[in-house]
Amino acid sequence: MRKAASIFIVLIVFSLLYLLHGLHLGIERSIVHHVSGVAQKIEILVDKTPPTAPESLSGSSAAAIQRVVSYYNGTHLTSHTMGPFDSTGGDLLVVCAGTHENALLTPSDNFNNTWISLAGPTNFGPTDSSGGINLRAQIWYSKNPKVGPNHIFTMALSTREALVLSMFVITGSNTSDPIDAVSTIGNDANTQALNPTSPGIITTHPDDLLIGFGKSRYGEAWSAGAGFALQEGASSDFLVGESGLAPSPGSYTSTFVINKPTNWQAAVVAVKPAEPLPGAAKITLAWRPASDNVGVVSYEVERCSGVDCEDFVKIGISKGTSFVDTTPSILAVYRYRVRAIDAASNVSKFSNTIVAKAGSATH
Repeated sequence: MRKAASIFIVLIVFSLLYLLHGLHLGIERSIVHHVSGVAQKIEILVDKTPPTAPESLSGSSAAAIQRVVSYYNGTHLTSHTMGPFDSTGGDLLVVCAGTHENALLTPSDNFNNTWISLAGPTNFGPTDSSGGINLRAQIWYSKNPKVGPNHIFTMALSTREALVLSMFVITGSNTSDPIDAVSTIGNDANTQALNPTSPGIITTHPDDLLIGFGKSRYGEAWSAGAGFALQEGASSDFLVGESGLAPSPGSYTSTFVINKPTNWQAAVVAVKPAEPLPGAAKITLAWRPASDNVGVVSYEVERCSGVDCEDFVKIGISKGTSFVDTTPSILAVYRYRVRAIDAASNVSKFSNTIVAKAGSATH
C-alpha cells in the first residue's frame, strides 16, 4: 500500500510540474506576443517613412484596369498554373498567352469561369521549330466572371511547351457585351522591325479601353507606343501588355518599341464601358499600388474641374487600387490625382495627374 501511495504522490507531483511548465510556456508566449505587438505599435508610431506614390493612374467613363498579373515558365510542361492573385472588383478578365509549336491551349480557373477565345491561335516564325523559337499566341476573355481573392488560373497544353501569359482584370466594362473590337494577331512579316504594331481595329463606342499585347521570339526591352502606358505587372521579356484610351469611335492600333530586331506578334482589344444610368455619369479610376515599410492602409482621391485646374479637393478614400466617382456632371471634364496613406499616417507624393471626361447618358 505504501508503495502504491508513493507512486500516486510521484504522479501528482509530476502532473503539477507539467501544469506549471505549461502555464509558464503560456505566460511566456503571451509575453512574447504582447511584446511583439507593442514593438509593432512602436514601429508604426515612430515610422516617418512615407509610402511610394501610386503609379499609372488612369480613368474616364471607360472601363479601368483593376489589376494585372503575368506568368513566365520556360520549362516544357503540359499544364502551367499561375500563383494566386486577387481579382476582386473585376467584371472582365482578358488573357493573352504565348507558346510554341502547334500546342493547343485550354484555359481554366478555380472559380469555374467560362473562357471565350477572342483571337488566334496564330503561329508565326520558322517552320523548323525544334528549338522552340517560333511563336504561337492566343487571346481569351471571361465576361462578368466570378472573382475574389486566391484566384488561380491554369493553362493546359496539348504538348509539352514553355508558356508566357498576361492577365488583365478589368472593372467598369459592359458586362453583357464587353468587347467592342479585336484585331487579328499580326506579325513583323520577317522584317524584324523595332516597332511592333497590331493590325488596326474600328471602334464603335466612345471611351473604349484599349489593351495591346506584344509577343517576341527572343527577350526584349519593351516600351509603350504613343498614347499607351506599359503595364509592367502584365509583362515579361517575351510577352507584354499596354493600355490606352479610344475617346471617340474610330481606327486604332497598338504600338510598341523594342530594343533589338526580332520576330514578333501584336494584337489589340477594345473594351466597351458599362452603359451609364439615365441622367447619370461616372468616372472610374484605377492605379498601381504604392509600397510602404509598415503597410499602406488607404488612398486619398482628389479632383478639380477643368483641363488645367489646380484647386484639387478630396472626394473620397479607397482601401483598394480603384475608385468610382459617381458625382460628375454629364460631359464635364475633371483632373484627378491619388496619394497613399500608411498605418503611421504618413502620406505619399501624388500620383500622375489625369484628365477624364464624364460620359454622356447614352452611347
